[in-house]
Amino acid sequence: MNELSFRKMTANDRGIYEEYYRKSNTRLTDMTFNCRIAWDVVFKSEIAIWEDACLLISDGAIFTDPHLLMPMGILDSDKLDRILLAVKKEFDRRGWRLKVMCIDEEKVPLFENLKHFKADPGFNENSSDYLYDGESMRTLSGNQLHKKRNHVNKFMRLYPGHTYSRITKNDMDDCMSLVAFWCESKGIDKNDIAESDYMMIRRLFENF
Repeated sequence: MNELSFRKMTANDRGIYEEYYRKSNTRLTDMTFNCRIAWDVVFKSEIAIWEDACLLISDGAIFTDPHLLMPMGILDSDKLDRILLAVKKEFDRRGWRLKVMCIDEEKVPLFENLKHFKADPGFNENSSDYLYDGESMRTLSGNQLHKKRNHVNKFMRLYPGHTYSRITKNDMDDCMSLVAFWCESKGIDKNDIAESDYMMIRRLFENF
């Protein structure tokens, strides 16, 4: 077997990434390729294909600890154990403590049968995906959604001739101006990655 070796992830990795993403059946938003590329301005992920799995590591930047994202592919506990052994050597070399993030709930049991590791799973509500009820968002009915309903009604009054169109790279300048305006209106530095998505949105356009 080839030695585990990581390299910088780029937008050109989309094909191989999504191949393993589909195999993994993950439902986590953070694991989508667009999300990973957008936020790579922060996390600067490194990628490796090893043990027929896609592995991503990061130093965590300002948001979290160095970590391995949940390996993508078809996994069992033995395969995961081999992956973690190899990744731990790389983490030890970098002076990092081994940590795995973005684990689907149904994959937690894989960590209970590892031969060389004792897992201590944790859950962070602040990092969780948030879900909306589809029917509620389609109808905006009820008192809880009256503010959103008012926004929509105001938009309809102000822009009766509005149209929808598919976004293209040609929309980049307008979209970035809109995000910059939003940041300014909130008193936020658009380049502050802790407060603004400006850099992430720009990265998506740059790799459209």
